[in-house]
Amino acid sequence: MTYPTNPYDPATGLHSDVPVLPSGSSAGEYPGGECPPNAGQPGFGPQPGYGPQGGYAPPPGYGPGYGAPPGYGPYPGYGPPAYRGKSKVAAGILALFLGTLGIHNFYLGYTGKGLFQLLGTLFSCGFLIIPIAIWSIIEGILLLTAHPGEPPWGIDADGMPLSN
Repeated sequence: MTYPTNPYDPATGLHSDVPVLPSGSSAGEYPGGECPPNAGQPGFGPQPGYGPQGGYAPPPGYGPGYGAPPGYGPYPGYGPPAYRGKSKVAAGILALFLGTLGIHNFYLGYTGKGLFQLLGTLFSCGFLIIPIAIWSIIEGILLLTAHPGEPPWGIDADGMPLSN
């Protein structure tokens, strides 16, 4: 619908800055289905210096990939905190000296095994202390002799390798 009093109505052609659509075209469509050249605001030409042939250069120190300048890297304190690995020596010593209480398994994150060793020691009236002590001594030796990152004794419950 056209309004003869509206100076911006493209159908009336009263405003010189607004292009009149050719007959047979719908609003928003240009001949050939493409955008018109210099489709910016009326009265403004193309902006020089942008685009592949333009003269725009990246800031100094930035390469073609627009990455960080050379000499810059990840900063401490940015991103997720670094995971400090658990010590296999600490786990092995805990297993040898406090193994019947399952402290080494709690340290490594194996709460199920730790609870079994703790509750088995406390509530068995002394019957399970010797088997749990043998179990924990074997675990301590395996922890101390394992290579870091080698499953199952060289990793913690999260799968992270134990440090020396």
